[in-house]
Parts: sequence; structure tokens; C-alpha cells
Amino acid sequence: MILIDSTNGIGNYNNYLQQKAFISQILINSWTISPAQTEANPIAYDGRDPDFTVYGSFSYASLQQLQSAFIRVTSTFGPAQNMLSTGLRLATSAAVDGWRPGVPRVTLLFTSTSDVADVQAAQTYANYLKNDTNILIAIALGLNADPDVLLPLTSGKRFVFRSLSYGSLATNVTLANEINAAICMAPGNAAVGIQQHAAIAFAAGCILLLAAL
Repeated sequence: MILIDSTNGIGNYNNYLQQKAFISQILINSWTISPAQTEANPIAYDGRDPDFTVYGSFSYASLQQLQSAFIRVTSTFGPAQNMLSTGLRLATSAAVDGWRPGVPRVTLLFTSTSDVADVQAAQTYANYLKNDTNILIAIALGLNADPDVLLPLTSGKRFVFRSLSYGSLATNVTLANEINAAICMAPGNAAVGIQQHAAIAFAAGCILLLAAL
């Protein structure tokens, strides 16, 4: 599951588009999307429950279909504040369906903020999304998201990343490669292998959940 940050913490609409372009054109460009291999679902989040928008139910049949879903994600950017606790709470709810039972999952959380109180409030939901087999990866965007503050939400130091610049984000192949390498790593540092990944969900605000066969 990919959670995309659609809040005013991003700064402006152009920064939001940079985030979207990075995910849809760089990060997922090498994924093999199909019902039998990698499944993914974009989700947009902010600090308001009604704005939590799920695009699909792990049913995209190709990479092109998944990338096309991001055209709709573009319309979700708004003035609401970022609340990681809201995004992660809803990511654990019935609002997200279509997961394959018994399949390990990866959550990608893109965030432009790291308010300490908000992170603490989100911890319970993060713990639900990560365990010995399921991974939570955080990607801190811009100057107002601190990887050190976000670290407790993640599966460990190898699962938190940062992009200080929005201007270069849409072409940051190095960051994409590092995130994809983390996706293919179990929490205990055992390799999973990207060819085994079966389910990924997108959330705008930005959480990516990925499930492996």
C-alpha cells in the first residue's frame, strides 16, 4: 500500500506533483503489476477522515493501469493539515480491502511532516502494520519531516528515507532504488525478492503497502 501525502505540509501543488511523479514514473516503473504477481493500490490521505481516498482494491492488471490511477490522485491535493495518526488509522481500517490473506505486506508512507505528538498518536497503528513479516517504510519529504522522529513508526533504520528537495524528487532514481531494495528486505534483514511481491497498496499522504507471495 502506498500512502501519498496530499496535505498543505507539502507546501504547494507543484511539490505535490513532484511527489506523484516520483512514485508513478520512477519508483514503481520496474514493478511487474498483475493479479498473479505484484498488486498495488494508491491511497491519498491528510488529517481529515473524509479525504482518505482509496483508488481501487488491489485489482490493477498492469503497470500502465496503476500509473493511470495517479491521474486521479492528482485531484486530491488540498489545504488540510497532515495527520499521520489519521492516515495510518484509516490504513488499518475496512476502508482498505483486497489484501490476499496470509501474504506479507509492505506499507510505504510518504510524509511532509513529523510532529512528535502526531507520531506518538500514530504509533499504535504503525505497530499494527508492521511485524516479523510485514514492513512499514517511511519517506520524509522536505525540510519539515525528520527521519529520526519518524523512525519508531518504521521497521527499522533501513526502512526510513529522506528527500530534502522537491525540485529533484521526480528524477531521483537513487532514492527509488534504495526504497525498492528496502521493499525486498524482511524486517530481520533477510532478502524477500521483488519477484515475489504480490500486493502493494498506495495511499496519498503516502503509504505503500506491498504484499509478497
